[in-house]
Amino acid sequence: MGQPQSSRELPAGHFIQLTATALQDFETTGTLQMLDDCGPSLTFAKANIYDASTRIVLHKDRVLRHIVLPYQLIRSSRSYSWYQRTGEMETVER
Repeated sequence: MGQPQSSRELPAGHFIQLTATALQDFETTGTLQMLDDCGPSLTFAKANIYDASTRIVLHKDRVLRHIVLPYQLIRSSRSYSWYQRTGEMETVER
């Protein structure tokens, strides 16, 4: 293995842009996931849960992001869920 290298471009197909301003293509067989993110106006002082005088405002300080992860549920039971990245499905024996 070589030394790590930095790049301005992300490899295609390996990353999901969480803060994209436009619609993105996604796997229709993927798993919908909602992520909780910080808005640009959120500060550490505002996020202090011990200070009752400040409030975090949804869709301004707290932003919900809906993404589709490229994973599909293979099996589950009461104690586990097994997900596999889509595109690798041919390796699974059912």
